[in-house]
Amino acid sequence: MSIESGASARFFFSLGVRSINGLRNEMLTPDGYRAADPGFVRVVELVGKLQAVNALHVTRGDRLPSGFPLLRLTFRGGKDDFKTAARVAELKDLLGLDAKADSYALGFGGLVAGKDCVMLQTYSLAQVLAAVSGRVDMPADDVSSHRAAPGLPATDDGGLFRKGMVLSGKIKPEGTFASVQYRGNWFWIDDHDLTAKKGFFLHHAGVHADGQESAGDTVATDCSDTVDPVRPGSLVS
Repeated sequence: MSIESGASARFFFSLGVRSINGLRNEMLTPDGYRAADPGFVRVVELVGKLQAVNALHVTRGDRLPSGFPLLRLTFRGGKDDFKTAARVAELKDLLGLDAKADSYALGFGGLVAGKDCVMLQTYSLAQVLAAVSGRVDMPADDVSSHRAAPGLPATDDGGLFRKGMVLSGKIKPEGTFASVQYRGNWFWIDDHDLTAKKGFFLHHAGVHADGQESAGDTVATDCSDTVDPVRPGSLVS
């Protein structure tokens, strides 16, 4: 499953990318919750809109000395569509990219590498699971007794999970996608919450796929000749 094959860029960027060219996603840390940078939220929104009109692609470039092909983020089409052209220009500006270019090396890391490179820093599987677990609506009694940590706050910034992904209550719910009873409380995913169901599926798939990778996987580079490229998983390949 990949962005180029049609998987939702907005979903994968919101759930799997920690930062892009220095703009940071939300994060649950030992010190508490840190909200996403407004610029990151807007970048994800623009990426989703450009993907929807087939104006954004992840392409393979020349092979690196290591033998792996270089990935590139490429903008194609939309030059005659003023709305799409404006969105591409805004995205380039937010990411600090060369406004005249249409293709940029796709790197893996947290540091900005220049106007010709898009740097992605992805979450580890453990960080993805922590973010998802923070969207559980924890019963008040469990939180007050320190049996469980409180869930992440609801957001109004257009982020992926603006409310609890897993709901809870004392009474067995109806119309659920999945539910379980634990210590006198019911936990469930609403069958009408498509975003939560996607998250549940990827959580399940990620746990079972962790550590399994193909020798033929494409990788992103770090945009330098001194460090070997690092595998970012199926997010962008």
